[in-house]
Amino acid sequence: MGSDFIKEETKKKPFNKEKFIKKLLVSAACALVFGVVFSLVFLLLTPTLQKLVGKTTTTENVGIITLPENNADMSPEDLLSDYMLQESALYDKENEEGSIYEGVEMPLTDEQIQAILSGVTLDVTSYRQMSISMAALGREMAKNMVTVTSSSYTVDWMNSVNNSKNVTSGVVIAKNNVDMFIVVDSSRIKQNDELVVSFYNGVSCSGELKAVDSNTGIAVVTVSISSIPTNYNLDDYIATLGSSNGLFVGLPVMAVGSPKGVAGSMGYGIIDVPKKNIPQMDSYVSAIQTNISGSSIASGALFNLQGQVIGIITNKIESSSGEKVIVAYGISELKNRIEKMSNNIDINYLGIITMDVTDEAVRDMGIPKGAYIVSVKMDSPSMREGIQTGDVIVRVDGNPVNSISEYMSYLNQKNIDDTIHLEVMRKSKDGYTSIEFDLVVEATK
Repeated sequence: MGSDFIKEETKKKPFNKEKFIKKLLVSAACALVFGVVFSLVFLLLTPTLQKLVGKTTTTENVGIITLPENNADMSPEDLLSDYMLQESALYDKENEEGSIYEGVEMPLTDEQIQAILSGVTLDVTSYRQMSISMAALGREMAKNMVTVTSSSYTVDWMNSVNNSKNVTSGVVIAKNNVDMFIVVDSSRIKQNDELVVSFYNGVSCSGELKAVDSNTGIAVVTVSISSIPTNYNLDDYIATLGSSNGLFVGLPVMAVGSPKGVAGSMGYGIIDVPKKNIPQMDSYVSAIQTNISGSSIASGALFNLQGQVIGIITNKIESSSGEKVIVAYGISELKNRIEKMSNNIDINYLGIITMDVTDEAVRDMGIPKGAYIVSVKMDSPSMREGIQTGDVIVRVDGNPVNSISEYMSYLNQKNIDDTIHLEVMRKSKDGYTSIEFDLVVEATK
């Protein structure tokens, strides 16, 4: 019994060469039109986009940040005389009757001090006038301060967005052709999804965390100049950086920013403990302690009464008494690293911590004068070349070294991948022996 099946044969659609060429030409034409339109739009919008973003591509157009050099160390007497001369100049500017120190030589003798004080009468009115003057000075310093608000966004298990905010105070230290530069303690803003910087006059702008120093926690935040209204004088925002060299106990200072943990707070007082140096990896900082009561979240800057920044408030250093008072990093020791962070330059790294050799250690223990190596970091350039704890750096590139500050000044002059020649003294059975090393400077880890 046979069955009939329907037989199908699939035939390929005949290739239409003419239609294919037409489609190809249409596609090519569309691509050409799109490319032309995109190019025109890009060219038209580029100036606007550059203005909005506030970025340029050349270093020459951006500008290099350079901070004022530090004054050499001054004795307390010389520094006091310098301050009094500055005060006299300010007085002369405001009063045409002549200087209150006219005919007085600097530094002052005890007799001259008594003569000046004998002509001063203090009463309630004097105290009121002094308080008003200090408040006015504080308001001027507050113009250099900003409030930095850090926002972090998280999503919980219910898919709700939570916004965690932290607020800290910073000080405006410089500008180039593109950005304003702000120094701030990074402890409350390191973890952030958004930064908003608010200036003293109410202007608020988006900020960017540019760099953080791992040793101190000091950070540089930038704000695009294009985001600030053009009718404001940018120089009014920028603080004058002074020097923390030669500061002495009893010097009046002012903490501005958030010394009490609240933005806009302020405190007056004096330096009440001698400044001390604190060794850090390939650097050191100085700690300035005041008698101004502070907060565990204090931030901002320390000013002298000439309106100059002499320190950046920190909570990483405890006071000598254990009390919660304002302590600041001295600005002089920070300037070099702030400059490098602002200009995207790596900080030099050899991997050693050093400290000064005191005159007593030289006299009583026979330790050579120089920079005493307290610690050598594992797998650092110093350890790989054989430098050891207890070595004393006495020369850098043939230049004598008598202190950690001299050693650091030579190290800071180097660039990454430069070779630095160190001569150290190492203790042996027969005394100290000279050993020389050539190290290649690396970038901070």
